[in-house]
Amino acid sequence: MKKPGKLAALTRRSIERTALLVMMDIGCIAMAYFFALLFRFDFRIQEIPGIYLNGYLHTVPIWIALALVMFVCCRLYNSLLSMASISQLVAIMCAYLLLGPLYALAAW
Repeated sequence: MKKPGKLAALTRRSIERTALLVMMDIGCIAMAYFFALLFRFDFRIQEIPGIYLNGYLHTVPIWIALALVMFVCCRLYNSLLSMASISQLVAIMCAYLLLGPLYALAAW
């Protein structure tokens, strides 16, 4: 049996790293969206009307998908985090500047 070459190992590591980053982004987006809902109702989960919880459950998958598409379009998964630079910061800001109006349109 052949040993995988350095390129194959690097590619596999890159795919695993990207998958982990995507999963972390999904979790962070869902939690941030939920904490915004909790903040709206003074962190009293029992006082959140069902209509708001249903709205959250229906819109969070769409919001996650839009955010991930923007992150890919802004090439946020193509660089090494250990070498983050000003250009990486600009890409993150660009992604969120594009997501803001999308969210406003969706809420309107």
